[in-house]
Amino acid sequence: GRPVWVAGSVGPLGVAVAPAGGAEEAAAAAAFAEQVRALADGGVDVIVVETMRSTDEARLAVAAARTACGLPVIALATFGEDGVTGDGHAPDAVARLLQSAGADVVGANCSTGPAQMLDVVLRMAPAARVPIAAIPNAGLPTMVGGRYSYTSSPAYMAEMIAQMVAAGARIVGGCCGTTPEHIAAMAATLATGAGQPRDARAAPRLSFPAREVETEGSPEPPGPTAFQRALGRRFTVAVTVDPPRGFEAAAVPAGVRALVDAGRVDVVDVADSPQARAHVSALAMSVVVQDRLGIEAVLNLGCRYRNAVALHAELMGAHALGVRNVVGIMGELPAHGDYPDATVVNDISDVRLVALMAACNRGSGGRDGQAAVPAAFHIGCQLDLGAVDLMRELHQFQAKVDAGAQFAFTDPVFDLRLVDAALAHLGGRFPIPVLAGVLPLWNARHAAYLHNEVPGMEIPAAVLRRMAAAGDDGRAIGVAIAVETIAALGDAVAGVRLMAPFGKHGVVAAVLDALAVSGPAAADRHLHPEAPPHVNAVGPAPASAEARGSP
Repeated sequence: GRPVWVAGSVGPLGVAVAPAGGAEEAAAAAAFAEQVRALADGGVDVIVVETMRSTDEARLAVAAARTACGLPVIALATFGEDGVTGDGHAPDAVARLLQSAGADVVGANCSTGPAQMLDVVLRMAPAARVPIAAIPNAGLPTMVGGRYSYTSSPAYMAEMIAQMVAAGARIVGGCCGTTPEHIAAMAATLATGAGQPRDARAAPRLSFPAREVETEGSPEPPGPTAFQRALGRRFTVAVTVDPPRGFEAAAVPAGVRALVDAGRVDVVDVADSPQARAHVSALAMSVVVQDRLGIEAVLNLGCRYRNAVALHAELMGAHALGVRNVVGIMGELPAHGDYPDATVVNDISDVRLVALMAACNRGSGGRDGQAAVPAAFHIGCQLDLGAVDLMRELHQFQAKVDAGAQFAFTDPVFDLRLVDAALAHLGGRFPIPVLAGVLPLWNARHAAYLHNEVPGMEIPAAVLRRMAAAGDDGRAIGVAIAVETIAALGDAVAGVRLMAPFGKHGVVAAVLDALAVSGPAAADRHLHPEAPPHVNAVGPAPASAEARGSP
């Protein structure tokens, strides 16, 4: 037979590169380089970096290929039905980015089908200074008998490939769903002279019209949230609430309503699927809080319960409904919840969720490309001082800050040695405002349960002994310990996140009474000016307000 070129394929790593994901850039580059060297040693003629949804990852792979071997590099991105990559770049921008990274050929593969690929080629051609490759799927897949089936026939694929060549493609082929019959039909059609390059103005064009977004009033995004304005200006008080377990979303606990009506809290923190059990959705509860109590809510948004599409949709829904304080969390594992066999979703980590919100604030809006009006999320994250690997947790925390986190919540702080250990590695202070989780202990049994059964919850022996000795005065001693903890945390803390044991928000009121502080009325003064300023608030693993109180 005749000689052919053999290409070596390098695909995505399967994990996002920092700061959006858990892969360090240097480690990712090394992984790409290792693959390229192995392929080059095996005798391939060209390296194909393909199916890249992230332009950052694509550029990293191209650079690694250039340094690892002297072979030509073809770089192929993947585009969605909206005509942009997973990180929101249009075809012309992708062409410029990949050729500047050193690619000898730029283009696209996989994506959706031939019609959309033709549009990608037409949009890429004016910006490309190197040849263009187009390798589409055979249309969109459908499930038949447990297997994927693709709809585009060999004849249709051949016709569309000819149009791509006419539009400027110089390397063509097929990706998912293509067969030897598809490739043979393409070759036969091109052998007849079909698809010869011609004036781009005469090239057939099947494109998707740009979406028009109608907006009312000013295109300017909304300003900072009230919670955002309060942070750093005064000691800020949040109270945590679990959504109801039934169909009564309007049932805001009376204790929470009393705290809000008295002006004693700045914001209501709404848990997401506490204990991995079915509750009213956190977004619905957040809207109820804002509409019925007249105070801002903080929406906790768990990654383990939603795929990438659902997370993006939830963010858009939250913003549309006026819920703009959002904390990206992983969420609790479902093993001990209502549905122990439920699937744990790993599409997006909490770091990547923070990065997605930051991208929305910049106007890129994820897969939708440039938004007509940027979002205005107040972006929060979680810090887990009870993590088994503290250094890894602090590294992840810094990654969230780098990705765009603007504040952090912690779960209950009992052992201040964990705080000091973290601060020793962070230069003595946290890079963003942190609200310390404070949970008043109910009695000795409650304290023992938290210490022995809740992961990451460490209660010092002295506190356990004190609660054991309290007897019937357990509630009062628990309130006293909470007040002392806040005092010990000092004026470096941005505020507190008060949690009600067993949903008893009257205990939260008792803590505020003992502190002689009334949320917003505490503007511009610290609770305990005599407290050491080097201590801030951190805390252990995620758990709900009521869950933390369930022995």
